[in-house]
Amino acid sequence: MRVLGGTLMKEGLIPIGKMAAMNRVSVPTLRLYDEKELLKPRYIDPETGYRYYDINQNARLEMIAYMKELGMTPWNGRSYPSSGTGNPRLQVPSP
Repeated sequence: MRVLGGTLMKEGLIPIGKMAAMNRVSVPTLRLYDEKELLKPRYIDPETGYRYYDINQNARLEMIAYMKELGMTPWNGRSYPSSGTGNPRLQVPSP
């Protein structure tokens, strides 16, 4: 762990606020994606509940944004199969 700008940061992980800013989404949006199991944080601090993301999760966030641009709802009420990493795979619905 290290301190960055007065905040405790897990090595190599991005705090939720910075992840949101980097991807031009809101913190509540990232919380919603966590709730819908579209983008689970890599680590949640057990004491504070603060969410941390890995830089590699940007690609998944971009895919969610792209699906929304196409008018798709990535969480249309169905469960998505897990990719084995704790993150469900996004699937394009059949026509």
